[in-house]
Amino acid sequence: MDLHERTLYQAILITACLIGCCLIIFMAIMVRLHRRYVRLQQNRTEVEIAIMEKERLRIASDLHDDLGPLVSAIRFQLEEIEPATDEDHLLLEKSRKHLDHIHERLRVIAHDLLPAVLIRKGATDAIVAFIHAAQESFPVKINLTVNPLPPLSQQQSIQLFRMVQEIVHNTARHARASKLDIHFFVKDKLVHLYGVDDGCGFHEHIINNSRHSGRGLYQLYHRAELLGGSFYLTTSPGKGTSITITFPAKSIDTHE
Repeated sequence: MDLHERTLYQAILITACLIGCCLIIFMAIMVRLHRRYVRLQQNRTEVEIAIMEKERLRIASDLHDDLGPLVSAIRFQLEEIEPATDEDHLLLEKSRKHLDHIHERLRVIAHDLLPAVLIRKGATDAIVAFIHAAQESFPVKINLTVNPLPPLSQQQSIQLFRMVQEIVHNTARHARASKLDIHFFVKDKLVHLYGVDDGCGFHEHIINNSRHSGRGLYQLYHRAELLGGSFYLTTSPGKGTSITITFPAKSIDTHE
């Protein structure tokens, strides 16, 4: 190899090394930007869910502390009215029934927003109470299997309760299912939540669309991610839907 060829070879080698270094730097920057984007998305999700839970608490408090007593006061005032005619009596009876219905709906809505039992006794008792109420409201037969859970933090309890709520509501509204099985337990320091229905199922593109909508199934994904867990869904048209969620079972944070 003469001097010219050796010089050309060295130039090509240096150029290749420079290109390789540029590619490595470019890939490193892309990976860093992607990780930053993921962190920002996670932070955004945490903030959105925290704001949503705070707003639910505020609305539940308003319903329970303000509107509930107001409806009760109106109901009491109606009891003090002496109807002059049979028509007045029927009108008062209808008004009382409407107020009773409004009062019951306020109670149910406030309970769904933030059940008092969730704060007092934890996720398991709140979920059992929710399933019992849902069974009376929805045509789907819900089979709940609960294994003892360790004490969970309030954050974990709320998110677990919300995920069960979301599974039940999605099944009742969209799945056209006759049966829904829900099971949650702890194994290998992980909380496992399973939801399986015998409904109509759906195509995979609906899952992708839900991820962009920020609603429904993607809420489950967000909540699992918020707890440092994972979300898996298996479905196909006519074959029902199976949801698996796992997240680390951390002990109660005494500073919460």
